[in-house]
Amino acid sequence: MRTIRKPKLTEIPAIKQLLDNAAEGGAVLRRPLMELYENVRDFYTYADEEGVGGCCALHIDTVDLAEVRSLVVRPNLRGQGIGKALLGACLEEARALHIARVYCLTRSPAFFGKNGFAEVDKHELPHKVFNDCVRCSLFPDCDEIAMVRPIDPSEMFVADPRADACGVIGFLGFGNMGAAIAKGLLAARMITPGRIRVYDVAEDKRAEAAALGMDVAPSPEAMAAGCETIILAVKPQTMAEALAPLQTALDPNTRVISIAAGISTAYIQSLLGSHVRVIRVMPNTPAMVSTGAAGIAASDNCTESDVEAARRIFNAIGVAEQVPETMIDAVTALSGSGPAYFFYMTECLVDAAVAQGMDRGQATRLAAQTLLGAGRLLDQTGEPASVLRERVTSKGGTTAAALESFRKNGFDRVIAEGVAAAAARSRELGR
Repeated sequence: MRTIRKPKLTEIPAIKQLLDNAAEGGAVLRRPLMELYENVRDFYTYADEEGVGGCCALHIDTVDLAEVRSLVVRPNLRGQGIGKALLGACLEEARALHIARVYCLTRSPAFFGKNGFAEVDKHELPHKVFNDCVRCSLFPDCDEIAMVRPIDPSEMFVADPRADACGVIGFLGFGNMGAAIAKGLLAARMITPGRIRVYDVAEDKRAEAAALGMDVAPSPEAMAAGCETIILAVKPQTMAEALAPLQTALDPNTRVISIAAGISTAYIQSLLGSHVRVIRVMPNTPAMVSTGAAGIAASDNCTESDVEAARRIFNAIGVAEQVPETMIDAVTALSGSGPAYFFYMTECLVDAAVAQGMDRGQATRLAAQTLLGAGRLLDQTGEPASVLRERVTSKGGTTAAALESFRKNGFDRVIAEGVAAAAARSRELGR
């Protein structure tokens, strides 16, 4: 997954290697491994299928001044806007922290100049800024240029190297899931509000989009005009009626992304034309809090850039995995319906704790936090669930007793049969 985010602790050695390689050419200062661990919260990373491909840090010096440092992009990734996006992530964090000025010490003034920095005399910066300089091989004959950028609280920084991949995004429907996707794109700084165009039959939904600064269209045809990407966020049972106005209004180059459950790419092409490039997505409700999980399936005529655009959109509100369309029913059974499984298990845990004499409110809060914490451990450590489970399970202990009881009562079989039932029902409902 190609994304800009805060790094995981397991990625610190890769960040150090990236910095060390750049330091050989004098581009940045070397950083000791322990310093990187201590300052991991300063960093943003760009990660792709090969691992960490870029990094940048925002280091706070005073109440109104911070430094952008350690900006490096892997050589084979340069020229793709990744450095600008990493810088954008740091500047957005500075804005959120109400930092008035950001500075850098650089040998690449042209890059920073294009991004709003202006050269200043080094003596204008506080003395503590230069504490790191003694570690530089060029000290005291430094040839780096000091540059400063003011941060306007009203600015919006786009922190996505492929923000233009989706172009103008149209939303046909602005219900709970459509609004969640649009808000997620804004929160991820992937797009500006003016590049989102919305049409919904409900006046209150159109007003909600307008309040967010989005372009509200008076009709489906007007929404479609000039959009590179259109997201179909209408109910499955109204799909045919909703798409009727687009049959003649859709630009041949527009990609269509559908989040309607049970609606195949072939069905949408039967309504809009076989030439239309359609991506079918199965999201889930945690997308409403930007922690969704989505399966993506593309029609045969989709290009890699179409799939990449869909990935960018749904990675902004969680994670997205590309699968063959034949696997969408399995995705529905796993992650589409999956939140309900965890909610049900949480209900059972709370009831079991109450049966042991606990207060229901306390039990609910502890169970919810346990679910959240376990998910974060699984995500942030990158280790298999089985390994994390084994670490919690001491031989002869309380966890081992519970797990043994689960096994004896067929917990594995119950889960497998439930997922199979959901997948079968998804196939029955599909068209």
